[in-house]
Amino acid sequence: GVHPTFRLPDRPYGATLRLPAGAFLASPPVQSEPLARVLPGSVFDDPAAAPAIDGAADVTELPWANANEDLLLVADVEDGRVELLNHDEGYRVTLTWDHRVARHLMLWISNYGRDAAPWSGRNRALGLEPITGAFDYGATVSAAPNPLAARGAATTVHIEPGQEVVMRHRVTVGRL
Repeated sequence: GVHPTFRLPDRPYGATLRLPAGAFLASPPVQSEPLARVLPGSVFDDPAAAPAIDGAADVTELPWANANEDLLLVADVEDGRVELLNHDEGYRVTLTWDHRVARHLMLWISNYGRDAAPWSGRNRALGLEPITGAFDYGATVSAAPNPLAARGAATTVHIEPGQEVVMRHRVTVGRL
């Protein structure tokens, strides 16, 4: 996959995220960070109602009001296109990619929730990461039986020796 990361506005809920349709959304099977807001092991369909420690979280309106550090995955996207609309700063970022190669979209929602260096509680950003894998667990976990694969989501790309795999992606920015 690829790992583009974008600035989020300072004001809570100052940005809107337009996600591609997918088979389901999921959080990692175990709590990935101490300040994760979305409940671990959640599988859900509505990005505006992610199961969270405080009831439900709307993944489409960011950043959230309180510090958090979350990973989510939109599995088997129907289209390789996601948009982040930064209302406070007046621009739209669009990421497009070849969703036949990178089948999922992983979201890294970082809202001052990671205390370790180099973030040191100062990072407010959104990673929009097209991948074919089991979250960010790496090749060993992705190639082994895992909860995403058990639900029918590909977590590896089959490559034959000598075969070239190309995944094109593009980031564009424009005014709102």
